[in-house]
Amino acid sequence: EDMEIVRVDGNIFGTLSEAETLSRIASSRGYGNLLLITAPYHTKRVRLTFSKYAKGKGVNIFVYPSDETASLRSLIIEYLKLAVYRYVLL
Repeated sequence: EDMEIVRVDGNIFGTLSEAETLSRIASSRGYGNLLLITAPYHTKRVRLTFSKYAKGKGVNIFVYPSDETASLRSLIIEYLKLAVYRYVLL
């Protein structure tokens, strides 16, 4: 009962859609904390994005890495996505 699965209709910027939607839902329902578990290489972008959308909403963001591993290709793509998020979208 302490967990809820929320479907987020995403677009090309899925993490952005998730951060916006989940931060809004958490705030409107009075949730104080969001616990996010993601791939280790994805934690920086998740923390950056969710922190922006949760700011001022009284929602604390906790990001923890899973035990998933990544290929070099995945790491390079994530680095590029992080740059786009940091310098263009956020």
